[in-house]
Amino acid sequence: ITFVPRVALERVEIEGKRLPKGALVMIAPWTLQRHSKYWTEPHAFIPERFLPENEKTLNSGAYIPFGQGPHICVGAGFAQVESLLIMAQLISRFDVELVPGQQVVPAARLTTRPAEQVMMRVRHRC
Repeated sequence: ITFVPRVALERVEIEGKRLPKGALVMIAPWTLQRHSKYWTEPHAFIPERFLPENEKTLNSGAYIPFGQGPHICVGAGFAQVESLLIMAQLISRFDVELVPGQQVVPAARLTTRPAEQVMMRVRHRC
């Protein structure tokens, strides 16, 4: 999700900015999940950072792909298991790579996706 809207339940000050009670606050998970304050090499693909043994080094508020707290997406667990199973099936059967010369640029919609069509080379594993 590109933005998570929340309403300030009381008057609050955040980094020197005063927000009145009832102010609309937009949380941008994309920004949090790529901020150098919370991540070493924030734009690098390092899936090992999410392994159980590295869990204590993560800032739980900096990784919120499904929201957080009482408003977390009810389908979060299902989506995570489903994506894991689909990816496991795909990578066990196919080699996948970008067609050379492409640059994948993200676009903010309801969910983040490529701004342009992405061409992939897919080869069946023997």
